[in-house]
Amino acid sequence: ISISLKMYNMPFGINKELLFIAFFGNEIWLSLRGNGVYKCKVLNNQLKVLGHYLKKASISSINRDETKGYWFTSLKKGVYYLPNDNIELRGFIDKNIFQLEIDTINSILYVNFTEGEFYILNLKRGSQSMVELDYSLQKIKFDQKLSNLYWSTLDKKRYSSIVKYTPMEKEVCKDGLLYSTYFKDLIVENDTFYLVNDRGLHIVADNYEYVSMDSSPIGKMWCTSIVKYKGGFLIGTKRGLRTFENGIIKAPFKNEVILSEDITCIEKLTDSIFLIGTKKYGIVLLNKGKIERIINESDGLLKNLVRTIHCDNQQTVWVGTSKGVSRITNILKKKVEVYNLTKEQGLPSIEIAAIKTLGDTVYIGTAKGLVSLDRTKLYPNTLAPHVFINECKINSIEKGMDSLKYLNYNENNITIFYEGLNYKSQGKVDYKYRLIGDGTDTNWVSTQSRLVQYTLLPPSDYLFELKAENEDGYWSEPIQVSFTIHPPFWKTWWFIGLVIISSALTLFWIVYSFFKRRELQLVEEAEKVELEKKMIEL
Repeated sequence: ISISLKMYNMPFGINKELLFIAFFGNEIWLSLRGNGVYKCKVLNNQLKVLGHYLKKASISSINRDETKGYWFTSLKKGVYYLPNDNIELRGFIDKNIFQLEIDTINSILYVNFTEGEFYILNLKRGSQSMVELDYSLQKIKFDQKLSNLYWSTLDKKRYSSIVKYTPMEKEVCKDGLLYSTYFKDLIVENDTFYLVNDRGLHIVADNYEYVSMDSSPIGKMWCTSIVKYKGGFLIGTKRGLRTFENGIIKAPFKNEVILSEDITCIEKLTDSIFLIGTKKYGIVLLNKGKIERIINESDGLLKNLVRTIHCDNQQTVWVGTSKGVSRITNILKKKVEVYNLTKEQGLPSIEIAAIKTLGDTVYIGTAKGLVSLDRTKLYPNTLAPHVFINECKINSIEKGMDSLKYLNYNENNITIFYEGLNYKSQGKVDYKYRLIGDGTDTNWVSTQSRLVQYTLLPPSDYLFELKAENEDGYWSEPIQVSFTIHPPFWKTWWFIGLVIISSALTLFWIVYSFFKRRELQLVEEAEKVELEKKMIEL
């Protein structure tokens, strides 16, 4: 017998007490006292950390179920459940993220919070730092072509300005302006700034400042987004889609109802195709200035109110809503594929503010922190829930399932209790059921309740069917429960037959007696006539 020993250096330090070790495929999960759980993998003879969970807990055991959800028992804080280890909470727990911008060249993620804080995450080094500001930071915008980060500020004297930021320095680009530089979106071109905000389109250049609200009636618009379009710009407003070219704002889509109402965001997919996020209608795919298709809730989108849209380098579209994230693939094909991410898939919050990608990693800014996931490992759960019938009540009295085998005619108020086991759905399981029998509606009924009641069922043979759906839309095979409610004895075939026979015999006896009496009466009358005749002859 040969024994091979291999020692790996612990990347998180050696003076740690190892509580538990588990192996899932080629992954090694290590639990350290007071330091949570590390997901590791051996690469190039080194132990590389892939993830860190429950960072301050002492985990005593780790198990993985058939849906690839992870269960952790702790020494002091009970049981934890991780529905998906691909979706990782990267930090800023319970903090409301307002905005994300990303420098894809230098692998830097900029995180802006509603509380006014501003962080820089170096994704290569795995470090983060908070930027100290002596003024109020509003919105940020990273220009990929210029590799510059811009933001609008408001200092203590209420002066508005635009700042260009690099890790090396901060430079005030434009200040002493007549109007606020707060922007919802921003484009920088030839040292000219094109901002959109609640005052419309705001253009700032050297010795020049323009605000559309003061220029014309069509310029009075609350703007949300701006992208380069043909020789000018495409602008999203609360009153529809506008264009700006050669100093003129136009409304070329005013005859399109969908493009004449609230536009929330715009994202460029190709040189000629733009994705328009709306408040009511979902996503509009605008191709060469015409509506090519609309993607909404009927296609699987979580919600028609779109908050943010991001296209990655694979032309996969990521949509942020108030119900979670929708991933859209094959958007240029006839049938799109939509896969949704909610709390059931592992998001800490379904309130989505921003989405950015770097390679295969997707970063999601939520109301409860920053989340990252590997887009290549994002797959639906194809395992449907296991469904069980727990118990039943007959006429409000708890009975065993065997009691359904024989029911009297007056045992016709039935309640069936059931359960679908799907831990990722966090207790919110969708069910469908139906009852097949005499005079029943055989259509499937949808519910989230875990019981169904039937009252005053007529005597008949019945078949109850139930199925459950998991968080990714996969249904279980229906389970079946058959039962019979027997009619009262006076409605049984033997009793009815006996009554018929008895009635027939009674009727026969009555008829027979009638004709028998009639026959005797006729005989008596004939004898009387004969007697009278003889008396006359005598």
